[in-house]
Amino acid sequence: MKSPHILLLNKNVAELKRELARVLSKKSIRALEAEVALNVVQLFTLGEQHLEFARTIPAAHWRQVVSRSYYGAYGVSKAVRLAVNGHYAQDVRDHERVSDLPDDFPDKNTYANQLRLLRDDRNLCDYDHTAVEADLARTAGDTLRLVTDFVLHARSYLRARKLRI
Repeated sequence: MKSPHILLLNKNVAELKRELARVLSKKSIRALEAEVALNVVQLFTLGEQHLEFARTIPAAHWRQVVSRSYYGAYGVSKAVRLAVNGHYAQDVRDHERVSDLPDDFPDKNTYANQLRLLRDDRNLCDYDHTAVEADLARTAGDTLRLVTDFVLHARSYLRARKLRI
């Protein structure tokens, strides 16, 4: 992402909007909201693209299936966090927040736990040259199903918030 970009101005665009509402017109605030909504859609789409790619990878390449599936879930999680609380970050520590879902997210606790495990599996796949598929918390096929379900729930959740996902 190249500067200048609205998401780079503040790690939380909801806070930025509250501050700017004091000095900007309602029309300008609506333009800011539209830009954030566009970015939510783009993040969600990127997550879906990672998942779609993961589905095309042969099962024998389980490391890549898990890694791309994780990035699918991560992109969708980022979209949800941006849409709901305005949070956006590009630093590596943002991966720790993959499981930070809103309290009213469907099956929040289940997804939060499973996304944490998925992050661990992705790290194992990407960085542990001694790992074998049996070391994973779930199979690559189960990972694809988990992320597919997560994306479907996230789409419904964001649509209920009037976002065009």
